[in-house]
Amino acid sequence: MDTILEMVPFSNCDSESRIIKIVQKMVDEGDVEKYDIFFNENTLKRTRRHKKWEKEKKEAELVDMSELEKDLERNMNQRGEWFEKFLTNIEEKYTPKRKKKSITNGSRKQQKKM
Repeated sequence: MDTILEMVPFSNCDSESRIIKIVQKMVDEGDVEKYDIFFNENTLKRTRRHKKWEKEKKEAELVDMSELEKDLERNMNQRGEWFEKFLTNIEEKYTPKRKKKSITNGSRKQQKKM
């Protein structure tokens, strides 16, 4: 049962009886084999799983969402800064360099001598 609860998305110990009914129906229809270890699970193992689930549930309730949001925003800002630096470096590396113009007296036309 532990493996099934881990593999089925969004499942938890509360949905355990529903999963057992679904598997029992599949066994009755002949879709899957019946394993006694699944249907006759040790009560100690089941109790441990439920206690662990309750402990994790309490810990999740204590998590401060504002701290998580701050961490997420900080991470997004860091990644944004890194990406800007990355693009700037790429631009500098692959943008063709302009040739320096020579210094002249300001006019390109040659003055006619009188």
